[in-house]
Amino acid sequence: MRQPDWDQERDNEQTRSSLLAALGVTAMDLADYAPPLQPIASEDALQPFPSQDFSHIRLTEPALGAAIRLIESAANDNVRLYPISGFRSLDYQAELIQRKLQHGTALETIMRVNALPGYSEHHTGEALDLGTSAETDLETPFEETRAFEWLAKHAHEFRFTLSYPRDHAHGFIYEPWHWRYKP
Repeated sequence: MRQPDWDQERDNEQTRSSLLAALGVTAMDLADYAPPLQPIASEDALQPFPSQDFSHIRLTEPALGAAIRLIESAANDNVRLYPISGFRSLDYQAELIQRKLQHGTALETIMRVNALPGYSEHHTGEALDLGTSAETDLETPFEETRAFEWLAKHAHEFRFTLSYPRDHAHGFIYEPWHWRYKP
């Protein structure tokens, strides 16, 4: 088992705190925030998808292997799954939120759709957003696709679980596209 890198964890905590402050997140905002802090995958633990079309999407090696097998198995059942998002750094997560704030979206609304830096499962390198096209399916109607039906039936065979089903405890919207590998 790999020992924690305490220096890296301290740096991540400092970065997270700075980013939250820059986004205007207060202690009151965090007081009732339900998602747990997530471990952050190290850069050397991340591997890109082998397909050139998706090489910008990275996961940990075990999650990537399982994701490739999941996508291939779905294809064998004539179901196309496309990886849309994998690992996200603290900075990237903050940028997503900052863009929404700049467009006038209230922080409270954003916090139901996007995890704050440090709280996103994407930081782990084990979370994968999946869609039915190379564009995006990050909307609730994804649950009406054959792809979602297939995932609901088979994702567990590859150690993936739906992180944010309806009425989950973390306060985010229902995300039928968001799946996490559980080693």
